[in-house]
Amino acid sequence: MLQSGQGKLNFYLQFGGQGTPWFKELSSHYKNPYFERFFETVIRTLEEELASLETGISLPQGLDLRSWLRDPDTIPSEQYLSYAAVSVPLIQITQASHLENLCARGISREYLLERCVGGSGHSQGISSAVLAALQTKTSDDYYEAISKFVRFHLCLGVSAQKAFPYLSPTPEEVEKSTILGASMPSPMVAVVGSKRSVIEALIREMNEELAEDRKIYISLYNSPSNHILSSFPSSLIAFHKKNKEKIDAKEFRWVYLMATCPFHSPHMKPIQDIFEPELKRIRFSYSGKDIHFPVYSFCDSVNYQDIGDDLSYRMYKDIVIHTLHWDRAVKPSLEHPDLDLLVDLGPGKAIQRLTTEILQTLNIDKPILSIITSNGLEKFLDLLQGKNG
Repeated sequence: MLQSGQGKLNFYLQFGGQGTPWFKELSSHYKNPYFERFFETVIRTLEEELASLETGISLPQGLDLRSWLRDPDTIPSEQYLSYAAVSVPLIQITQASHLENLCARGISREYLLERCVGGSGHSQGISSAVLAALQTKTSDDYYEAISKFVRFHLCLGVSAQKAFPYLSPTPEEVEKSTILGASMPSPMVAVVGSKRSVIEALIREMNEELAEDRKIYISLYNSPSNHILSSFPSSLIAFHKKNKEKIDAKEFRWVYLMATCPFHSPHMKPIQDIFEPELKRIRFSYSGKDIHFPVYSFCDSVNYQDIGDDLSYRMYKDIVIHTLHWDRAVKPSLEHPDLDLLVDLGPGKAIQRLTTEILQTLNIDKPILSIITSNGLEKFLDLLQGKNG
């Protein structure tokens, strides 16, 4: 077991967000005896909170993680797993399970806290970075924190869907999108392969034709050539139609995300009146002094350690409403003089690719490892042991 004071390897932790399959990663840990307390904690928390939470339209088929893990035949469709009230809490649980796996493989929490020079997350992943950075004194304290974070994310996902109560596109929207040659439309779409200035100009032009409450926003600035737009599906379909020739000519790619809310846009502001009473009810409250290493906001590079009062309000607004600029989350840690490598905890490898593009843009030669696979985790452990040698 790597303990505090051992080794010299310094790393940055990053976590992903919505739009990537996650259930296979979570279920891969389920039968490992080491995870018994972890899964009992998260499942019990979900069951307790669901018993008292008014889910409204958010969970038409419920959320029965215990059954889904025990019997794969009960797992809902990928579309249902992408619903905000399902994916927001269960992606967080998946990322927490990857943190748990580091402990299972001999990396103590004390070592993790000591050697990590910074962390962040892409959208909701920033809260998993906060969980990783918490200064919990005992294992009981840590599992209590995991339970609190599960409760926070379940309430957040349910509230987000209540704020944008449209689980599926209309038949008319599906037909229009199909005619344009696109997949099932959603409130978020990736625009890949074009310069930022070009996309911004096209959006300004399109928004002149749209009502104020239907405008399109660049919600995620992932990299110089990768942007996410958020709005109502009807507005995004209108943008596609207006720019179909450019898309067909492959000036940029148009790919709808598996998402049911227009995250990181003003369209999600109604969540404030829905979620903030829930925050008070569940008593989820942490401040900057509770976290051991810097966690950087993707909105403006603010270090969450510098938020002296309750950071939960800033955190949920970052996750749901504020515009995401991924380079602003990554660059502060890249500038740390002792950084050796970057460590990605999923889900998937999409954020690893985005960070790699930022590294190339900045001409920074630092390795980045995805440790959600056994191969990546073994490489990470080998590096740790090598530094200890």
